Amino acid sequence: LGMSATRSAHALLQSLPPSADEQLRLGIRVIELAYEEKARALEQEVMTLRNYSKERQSMVKELERRVSDLETQVQQGEQRARELASENASLSSENATLLSEAKSLKERVSKLDAFKRSIMGALQEDDLPSSAYGGVSGGPKPYSSCCADSAKVYASSMAAGMHHAMPPAAATSPLSLSQGGTCSPPSETMGSSEATGAAGKDFFKQARLRLTYDQFNQFLANIKRLN
Repeated sequence: LGMSATRSAHALLQSLPPSADEQLRLGIRVIELAYEEKARALEQEVMTLRNYSKERQSMVKELERRVSDLETQVQQGEQRARELASENASLSSENATLLSEAKSLKERVSKLDAFKRSIMGALQEDDLPSSAYGGVSGGPKPYSSCCADSAKVYASSMAAGMHHAMPPAAATSPLSLSQGGTCSPPSETMGSSEATGAAGKDFFKQARLRLTYDQFNQFLANIKRLN
């Protein structure tokens, strides 16, 4: 290797011009060429680095945009989560209210059905014998008398409709009771108790005959509400 380098140096010296000035000019030219080549290489490297920097900056901007979009989505998701939580709380409260109302309505329907069955049973029964309530002090009041009293209270608020749906005798017979709005006490005479029970039964029988099924159910519901 050393001998090869020495030979190359000798060959280079032999190729140089014999004049020192010419050798100096040649050396300067070689340096200029080397400098230009090095400058071109550096410029190419700088251009490559600039392109790489632009690509990286573009990637950074794209990543920043994606981060901004993700932050916006996160904020929207949090807002939606808060809205859903509030809506869920509202629905839970509404559900509890509806359950309470449903329970109350179920109880009212059960009471109304029981009341209707009692009324229908009273309408289907024959007149009670004269000894059923007579002579008993402090005993329970006749059911028909209470029905007549309830009918009297209801008839005062439904007079216009009932005048067209029922005959005058049936519509006015409960009104012939005392204006105090109380059931006839069982201590009254047998004739008064039987007359009151007959009036109540006759009122409901006439109502059942004159009214449709739905109207009669509404009639019973209104009596229940007034009681």
